[in-house]
Amino acid sequence: MMKLTTVMRTDIGRVRDNNEDAVAGSDRLAAVADGMGGHGRGEVASAVAVALVQAAFTGQSLDELQAAVRAANRAIWNRASGSGELEGMATTICAAGVTADGSLVVVNVGDTRACVLRDNSFVQLTDDHSVTAELVRRGELTEQEAIDHPQHSVLTRALGVGPDVELDSAVHSITEGDRVVIASDGLFNEVPNDEIASLIEASDDLQATADALVDLALSRGGRDNISVVIADVRA
Repeated sequence: MMKLTTVMRTDIGRVRDNNEDAVAGSDRLAAVADGMGGHGRGEVASAVAVALVQAAFTGQSLDELQAAVRAANRAIWNRASGSGELEGMATTICAAGVTADGSLVVVNVGDTRACVLRDNSFVQLTDDHSVTAELVRRGELTEQEAIDHPQHSVLTRALGVGPDVELDSAVHSITEGDRVVIASDGLFNEVPNDEIASLIEASDDLQATADALVDLALSRGGRDNISVVIADVRA
């Protein structure tokens, strides 16, 4: 069975009052959740999502990871519905796990991304669920125009906004030496994919690479919480 060697880094950034991101990494799962709702709600939502998915996914299948994310959605929805203080909390999530058959299964909701580096090729595995991402996919905006668009941060999907949620999910083949990156928009809004790829290729020190990515995002303004999990695939 393939396994993951994971490192993590999360940072409050230079503008926000608190860190609403949550990260998880183990030998079978890498996940990042970016909470929203303000007044502590977002950090509760992201923490619930990551903790539940990490506990529920045992490496069996894509179905198992999908069920874990759906359970996280329902848990956040139920908790928010039962508490006025937590009303309105929600979170993105992107989770990638290795399964017993040696595949990489990925589930995402929102604009937290998964990418993989293989043989000097850096490929984004997920689509963002945001207003501007939809416009880019339809050819109505360029990537650069999307960054400056007034609705850039408006999501079309998130965990916790309803009792059920639509997931994007996929199964990917992996091989030893692949490097998987999961990141919140606080990273990729400041650092484009080509620069992320260059830093990831430059060193075999995963923690130093994660730190370098976050530090670069901070140097560009750090306008949001910044989180990244990097995972090397090992046999």
